[in-house]
Amino acid sequence: MRARTSVLALAFTLLASAGCKNNKLTFESVNPPSGRMGGNEEVRIRGTGFGQLGNLQDVRFGGRAATNVGVQGDDTIVLTSPEGRDEDANRAIDITLLSSDGRSVVIKSAFTYRPAAAGGPSGPNEDLRRRL
Repeated sequence: MRARTSVLALAFTLLASAGCKNNKLTFESVNPPSGRMGGNEEVRIRGTGFGQLGNLQDVRFGGRAATNVGVQGDDTIVLTSPEGRDEDANRAIDITLLSSDGRSVVIKSAFTYRPAAAGGPSGPNEDLRRRL
């Protein structure tokens, strides 16, 4: 019973801090949950109630702005991941959603940057550069 009460209290706290009007803002997945240090990969955030965020102004991965951000319906946000910093390698970082009306929602430890394998390409164009 105590665990259930704690979970409910946490849920209400998260919803209140997000400024939700009808308590239906949820996060189900970040896909993929990890990506290259060089960024530039499509990422989908799935959940419900994203329409409540108003006009989504910015999405940040550990403080770095994603590009090509778009809301698809009420359940999906699609974006291009930004380049990771060296200190982000192999560490779960937060994703922050910022709306134009000043609300923000933080998805804790939602994404992990993978460093390139030793001797492998370090970014999307590295292999092409080596061939030129």
